[in-house]
Amino acid sequence: MTMVRSETGLDPNQAVRLFFADPDWRMKSGVGGVFSAGAFLLFFLGPMFIPLAFCLWGLLTGYFLRLVRSKIADMHAPLPKWNDWMDLLISGITWIAVAFGQGLIPISIATVALLCATAGGPRFVTGNQYTVWAVSSVVLVTLSWVTVSLVSTVIMANFAKQERMSAAFDVFTVGKRLSTSAGIFTQAWLLMIGVQWVGFVIPTVSILGIALIPICGFIASCIAAILLAQAWTSSENAAKTLPG
Repeated sequence: MTMVRSETGLDPNQAVRLFFADPDWRMKSGVGGVFSAGAFLLFFLGPMFIPLAFCLWGLLTGYFLRLVRSKIADMHAPLPKWNDWMDLLISGITWIAVAFGQGLIPISIATVALLCATAGGPRFVTGNQYTVWAVSSVVLVTLSWVTVSLVSTVIMANFAKQERMSAAFDVFTVGKRLSTSAGIFTQAWLLMIGVQWVGFVIPTVSILGIALIPICGFIASCIAAILLAQAWTSSENAAKTLPG
């Protein structure tokens, strides 16, 4: 994995080392992997099991938030323990609800674009303006998704640190972080996506490895959380050096 320049405050290699430096990383990963696999299986067993699946996703999300919070406080702290289950569940479910609301923005834009095309009727679809509409709609939806996803990453770090619902809507703090450290958060966002994709792709190289997707995915998400903590810590340091 290529290291980002040290002045950015991001170090993917360190993020990997910090995860595996915990002597209990196997046990903690095992719990996370079981929850990940359980949530996936419950979701597809039927509607009556979906609430249980969301509870497991809530626990996982709460754990990632706790990991971001602990690494912001002390980058060399061990991985959080699997305890205080109700705290993990409430924190995780709350963030899932917030993220769902954020995801409605690009979905709404795509829906409006489709409704406009439908209102135009067959003539619009076969007309010269259809290509312009299609390209502009795809570009607009993609840009909105990228923007929401990037900003959501910063909001997640702020939410994890402050441990309160209002932090998810703290536009001032999030805007301040983006204004001073947009570059590092963009790099962190891209690295987080890349790490999570690697955690999914590597196990699929072999048929037997597919069974490891839940654990590998959990490990990748933990490393992504550490990267986010690095970005937030770096943005705080950058803010301290600003005049006034």
